[in-house]
Amino acid sequence: IVSPAGTTEYTLTATDNCTHEETDIAFALLEGASASATTDNNAICIGASTDITVNTGAVDETYVWSSNTGDPSLVGQENNQTITVSPTTTTIYTVEVTNACDFTAETTIEITVNPLPNAFAGTDDNICFGDSFDLEATGGETYYWTSSPVDPSLSGQEDIYNPVVTPDQQVDYTYTVEVTDINGCVNTDDMILQVDPVPNITLDPSSDFMCYGDVVSITALGTATSYEWTSDPIDASLSGQELNQTINVSPLETTTYTLEGTVTGFYCPAKLSKTITVKPELFSTFDIQDDKVCENASFMVNYTGNAGATATYDWENQFDGATIN
Repeated sequence: IVSPAGTTEYTLTATDNCTHEETDIAFALLEGASASATTDNNAICIGASTDITVNTGAVDETYVWSSNTGDPSLVGQENNQTITVSPTTTTIYTVEVTNACDFTAETTIEITVNPLPNAFAGTDDNICFGDSFDLEATGGETYYWTSSPVDPSLSGQEDIYNPVVTPDQQVDYTYTVEVTDINGCVNTDDMILQVDPVPNITLDPSSDFMCYGDVVSITALGTATSYEWTSDPIDASLSGQELNQTINVSPLETTTYTLEGTVTGFYCPAKLSKTITVKPELFSTFDIQDDKVCENASFMVNYTGNAGATATYDWENQFDGATIN
């Protein structure tokens, strides 16, 4: 029976006093307890967790963990060799180790908790179908955009903070940005882009050409539900019909009619124009050679109206039997 004052090596040699001898060594290890806490990650983002281990590989020890913030994620793990914690603020963890000889040791380890970035994808907005929109995110060092439904125009721009998109459907799009800060912490935000409908319209005139004094009708066909007509030059016959789907007009000259059609509840007009060519009113004015002529002498009357070169003429004989050449 031995009582060493410190760690001692004992060697036992056994011999048969002839040629055979055996040696064995035994240690009496007497020392205080030790404590060393390690973790794979001393800095985490809020919401993440990390493992902390004390005296990796040690046996025959007991442990008591505590924290300076009263971290609730530690509850139930206070006597574990390895704890998994999710602090919401920077926290110091203390562990007391007791070995088989009832010696104790204590150590601390600090886990830094970084806040998430203040991700911002922009405020909700709306555009007319076919228009483009400038997205713009803030709050981090790097960005990654996605959309629902999938917007093909976002392709190739996912990792910039300000992509320009042109949605290809008349629906609401949700654009989500994942923002990463300098600490590697990630947060997300989204914005809704309302794509308002633009009506599909065609103009159907009864004729593109009319004679002076005639009436022509123009009808708007398609998905518009509201209409507003204008004319250039101003056509008095349009008055009172500006909000009709069909207009009946009698322009005095060649006139262009323009329609702005919208879908009720949205202001995303489709704008179309139709020109109606008007053949002008004919004027039968003429000049005479003189106001006097001798009997049986020739007399010249010249037509000075606005008939075209292809016009035909029919003189009514009101010259008391005179011959018209």
